[in-house]
Amino acid sequence: KSRYGVKRILGGKLSKNPHESPDNLFFSVIMPSFNRKACISDAISSVLEQSYKNYELIIVDDGSSDGSVDFIEGMFEQELKSGKVRLLKNPENKG
Repeated sequence: KSRYGVKRILGGKLSKNPHESPDNLFFSVIMPSFNRKACISDAISSVLEQSYKNYELIIVDDGSSDGSVDFIEGMFEQELKSGKVRLLKNPENKG
């Protein structure tokens, strides 16, 4: 177990070493969002600035009405085109 009580999964096996982290480990970061235009840029940038790069960021917008989706599409156009960031949009708020 890691110091947080969660076993790390590495290469399909449970690792007993919390410091073991192979360079080829791929994972997804899922970021829910609803009307967070004012702060979403900082949250996305924080993920993209991490030193470990073998991940994808999936943003799930829950029917925002504040322009969040347009803002994300404009501000992170390159990352969206490259597939590093994926934006899933609910047409209406699902709660």
